[in-house]
Amino acid sequence: MHEFDIARWILDAELTGIQVFRPRAARQDAPGAPVFLVLETSKGQLVSAEIFVGAAYGYDVRGELVCEKGTVSLRAPVHTETNADLTNGIAYPADWRPRFADAYRLQAHAWIRAIESGTPAGASAWDGYAAAAAAEAGLQSLAEGRHTAIRLVEPPAIFR
Repeated sequence: MHEFDIARWILDAELTGIQVFRPRAARQDAPGAPVFLVLETSKGQLVSAEIFVGAAYGYDVRGELVCEKGTVSLRAPVHTETNADLTNGIAYPADWRPRFADAYRLQAHAWIRAIESGTPAGASAWDGYAAAAAAEAGLQSLAEGRHTAIRLVEPPAIFR
């Protein structure tokens, strides 16, 4: 669902279609097995995402925005790098906490400031609905092996 949220936010566009692929070699019944998805937006943009919840090597999040005039890459913060036994390496954490602890703390502070000021901040109910609709269409695409439209109702006036 985060992939749907971030794509909508960065591109400032609704998601309109999705196709989900899973490699034949992956256990089809395994939760978290790798999937590859292609999303389309209302502005004609394409988004690709590779998701592998059960990666045995550790927690790894990457992202890259490829634009007409350049790219922007999201890199993991590197806290330690090891050199031993003729190898150089960076360890992966076991889960999301080391990577996102500061982000969650900052998000909580922003939420408290929004409550204090009475000014809404962050994601809305519409954002949650749009992500859930994309996820449902993604499940349908995976089950049927085809491109699936992401259909949203007309947004209420408060979200326009």
